[in-house]
Amino acid sequence: MKGHNNGEFSLDEMPPGTWAEVVRVDGPLYWRRRLYALGFRPGVSVYVEQTAPLGDPVQYRVLDTWFALRRQEARRIRVRHVSRPSNP
Repeated sequence: MKGHNNGEFSLDEMPPGTWAEVVRVDGPLYWRRRLYALGFRPGVSVYVEQTAPLGDPVQYRVLDTWFALRRQEARRIRVRHVSRPSNP
């Protein structure tokens, strides 16, 4: 994972088996609304489950729901690594 001064990463940088907390979602308004509706909102915990055999898409758990996002989509979600979820 590429570190940043404020401890933020893009979700696509998180390895499988780790938890993250959403900090913000970047991109056009329609894209942010779509991801917010799926549960990718600031403060929400995300579990990185697994990657597809060719590395894309990646499966994530958000609010007890599983989603598969392409790495290009996950790159717009800014997160910070957490050891335990605040809302699994």
